[in-house]
Amino acid sequence: SHTSVHSVAVLQIADGATKTLGLVVSKIEEIEWCDPTEIQPFTAITSKLAALIQGYWCKPNGEAFAVLN
Repeated sequence: SHTSVHSVAVLQIADGATKTLGLVVSKIEEIEWCDPTEIQPFTAITSKLAALIQGYWCKPNGEAFAVLN
């Protein structure tokens, strides 16, 4: 039989209405924490993606991360 092992990350954000997002990934290598005031909005994004992505955050070394809504 063929089996796969995956990590699951479940994020829950409380902002008046609780939102839960579940992600199934094959590997989690690291977790980054950021100051929410440092999240920048995307200026060019489709309306479908706008509902999913809050913006982006850059580490001091310039590496950028998309921030999910």
